[in-house]
Order: sequence, then C-alpha cells, then structure tokens
Amino acid sequence: MELRHLRYFLAVAHEQNFTAAANLMCVSQPALSKQIKDLEEEIGKPLFIRGSKIVQLTDAGLFLKQRAEDILELSNRTLTELKADEAEITGEINVVCGEIEGVSFVAQAIKKMNRRYPKVKFNMTTGDEETVRYQLDKGIADFGMFVDLTVLPNYESISVPIASPWGVMTWKGNRLAKKKFATPKDLLNMPLILSRQMRNNNTLATWLGYSTDKLNVVGTNDMLYNASKLTEAEVASVITIDGIINTRGTKLCFVPFKPLFPIKVAVAWKKNRIATKACEKFLEILREMEQKPISRGFFTKSP
Repeated sequence: MELRHLRYFLAVAHEQNFTAAANLMCVSQPALSKQIKDLEEEIGKPLFIRGSKIVQLTDAGLFLKQRAEDILELSNRTLTELKADEAEITGEINVVCGEIEGVSFVAQAIKKMNRRYPKVKFNMTTGDEETVRYQLDKGIADFGMFVDLTVLPNYESISVPIASPWGVMTWKGNRLAKKKFATPKDLLNMPLILSRQMRNNNTLATWLGYSTDKLNVVGTNDMLYNASKLTEAEVASVITIDGIINTRGTKLCFVPFKPLFPIKVAVAWKKNRIATKACEKFLEILREMEQKPISRGFFTKSP
C-alpha cells in the first residue's frame, strides 16, 4: 500500500464517483479504477459499493478512510517539518481541545507565539476527550486540552486552573432557573444532558454523593452548541461549565453548583515525543504563562 493509493482512494471517497475523482486527480478513469482494484486486492475486501452513478464506502472503506486521512496528514506534516529552515522557527502546531473556557489560556499563548515567531501557523481542532487522546497518541496533534483528568500516565502536562464554575444550563421557565445555586438534590428527576466524558467517569458522582445512574439522563453530547439547542427547545438541561455558551439575551441561563464543583484543566502533550523547534518554543511560552495569571481572570496561579 502506497501513499498514492490512499490519495486515489480518498478522492473517490470524497467525490463518490470514479470519473469525478479521476478528473480531480488528473488521471484517466480506467487508471484510477485499476489503482482502487489493486488496493482492494491487497486488502482482501471491497472498499466501495458501486452504483450506477455514485459509489458508497463499505465498512472496510469507512475504516480505511479515517486511517488514510491520518496517514496522509502525518506524511504532509513530516515533510513540512523536515524541510523547515534550521535557523528559523517555522512550521505548524496542531492543537486539539474541547469547548471549555480554558481555551482562552491557549489563545493567549498563541498570541505570544505569533508575536515572537510569526511564521508559525496553528491548526485548531475541537473534540471530546476521546478525540484529544486519539490525536495525541497518533501524533496528529502536538498539544491537547483535557478537563478533569487527574491521571495522565502517557502525557506531560501543564495545569490550567480557571475560574469558571460547573453548573446547569437551563431555560428561564424551568424551576431551577429561579434558584441561585443547583444542589445534588435539585438534579434528581430532572431531564439532563451530560458530556460523554462526564458520563463515563466518577468526577460528577463524587460531587453528587450518589451514582450518576440515579440521574434522569436523556442524552449525551460532544459539542455544547448542539446540546444548547435541545435546552432551548426545553428538552433537557445541560451540565456544563459557565462561559462556553453566551446566554445573555437568550431564553437560557446558567445556575452554578453548590457546593462548588472545581474544574481542572490541563494542556498535555505526548511523553518522549521528538518535538519540532516550533513546538519547543510554544511549550516555553506555556510554561512561562503557567507561572503567572493571564488577564481577565481566565485562570489563577496555582497555590
């Protein structure tokens, strides 16, 4: 299996048509079809369900599509890093993180990086904990941001304490909206949406004092924006961090937890990975910022 096979395969997967993919790749349609056939023979499975006008991916094709995108991304990054001028700080830095207020910490670091090394470019990806881990482990991302993880055995990390509290985002007509705080008792029997990460660990249960199985969880979410639309429709309230969704001028409101539910955020990177010069300089900036609070109260200095 060669990189060109993967490029041809992805072209067909994206265009859903061999002729259109051949035009995109500037090759003849028979030549492209032969490349795909050779790839299927090597794998031993069909990658496409061939129709009269469009083709669709098989299960094996869907799996290969994700892996092929990762492989080509790493290939392109490797070439870029090898070609970088040794005397000049250039290149790209990939950062993956969730929808959290702590992203402001990374934004401030990127601002400093741009001022010192303007030829370095940043690629930002949004995803849940599973996405962050996957991209760090595969080398797709250089840095990732985790929420409420105290054990990071495979990563080095910098703690980013932030001021935003955990709580419930709900609609203003909900009984909870009339309260100043939400307690563990308030959440019982209330239709709720949780992040997949929170559903799968014990962080929330520790604060509640009882198992999350006792909650009326009607769904889970990866991206808060979509969950907020369900809350606007009065389907369920969302357990989240304050400040991610701007509720001003909307039918939504945020009710913080009581007792306080502290949030822990970490910027992490893979242990024992050979870093580019650009990543080394960015890490220096992150460590500088770890030593003192940044503006506007995004995080405070660790005791």
